[in-house]
This record gives sequence, structure tokens and C-alpha cells, in this order.
Amino acid sequence: MLFLAESLLKAAGFEYDEIDETWVARMPLRPLVSVECDEDHAYIREALTEVQASLDAIGCVYNNFVINTSFVSVAGSTACAG
Repeated sequence: MLFLAESLLKAAGFEYDEIDETWVARMPLRPLVSVECDEDHAYIREALTEVQASLDAIGCVYNNFVINTSFVSVAGSTACAG
């Protein structure tokens, strides 16, 4: 997993379960997360794709992904299954 994807998930309040090899939501999740990033847009898109796939796998949803000059943010209402 790309470092940016891992950083966003950890900043949001998720932890990686080494045994089940999946991300686990530790409540309460943070509704807004920003991580500094100076990578190119291709790297950022790939990282956000990994974040989305990880969230989909555990039934969690963040509504918005925002990219600006030096930060990548994940924001919006969250919902987690189970």
C-alpha cells in the first residue's frame, strides 16, 4: 500500500489488522482528515484508489476527497457497516 493511502487511513482513525489483513474502523472516526503531500497527481490518484478500495472492503464511506497544492484531504459524513 502506498504511504499516502496508509497515512490517510491512519489519520482518519483506522488501524491495520495484521492477522485479518484488513483495515479496522476504531470509533469515532474523524470526519475530516488532511495529510501533507507533495507528490504528483498520478501518485495521489493511485493512493486515493487504494483508500477507496480499503474502505469499500470494510463497508465504510467518506463522501469527499480533496486535493490542493500541498494537502490531500478526506472529508464528509462517514458511515461504517457493522
